[in-house]
Amino acid sequence: VEFVNHYFIKPPPPDGISTTWSSQNSAIGKLKGSFSIVGPSIVSLYHSDGGPAYFGTEHLIQLDAGRYEACGVLLLEGRRLSSWRGALSRVEAHK
Repeated sequence: VEFVNHYFIKPPPPDGISTTWSSQNSAIGKLKGSFSIVGPSIVSLYHSDGGPAYFGTEHLIQLDAGRYEACGVLLLEGRRLSSWRGALSRVEAHK
């Protein structure tokens, strides 16, 4: 199963510690959520915007300037539908 999200992220306020977002996912529909900065981590909580009762969370922890580790869970009406763990690395664009 592949999930592709198109995010629309509201610019954060001056304190920069939290903001809201919405997304469109071809498999599960519209989602609304928030991002919060907690130390070296970004925590996201989200829920469906209409339709079935999807909700979940994702946690990204910064390992260094170019790497994050991520994990998350997606629930449908209180039952775990999907979970993931992965690594994100910055890749320099070729000139």
